[in-house]
Amino acid sequence: MAPLEKRPFRIKNSRFHFLCPLCASERSLRYSPFLSSSLKFKLAVISLFLFFLTFPLLQERGFILPFLVFSLGFLINRALYKKEIPCPYCGFNALTYKKDVIKAKEEVKVFWQQEQNFNKTSNFVLEEERPLGN
Repeated sequence: MAPLEKRPFRIKNSRFHFLCPLCASERSLRYSPFLSSSLKFKLAVISLFLFFLTFPLLQERGFILPFLVFSLGFLINRALYKKEIPCPYCGFNALTYKKDVIKAKEEVKVFWQQEQNFNKTSNFVLEEERPLGN
């Protein structure tokens, strides 16, 4: 596809809209690197539920559960955000580029080699349809 061409794939409820710096395709990110207020509320409800559920067993040691739930929620949110950063069209990863330009260049090169290998192996021949009654 040509640069700046709108891609058919759309992300619902996206947080960021931008153009890929390498291929100039339209991009959107669904996750933010920080916890949103709705996610904080959900984690608070989960931690309270777990606290009241385990209070007879853990007693005052159960006060550590909200900290564990919030840290686990933050780590999962951060992992989903980092997984979404690389461009699906050209393989450019802005986080890697910010840390090491040479490594980012290698990642793009590997992405394109994998794309070429996939395109070579995915050429399949459809079987000819047999006429009805035979």
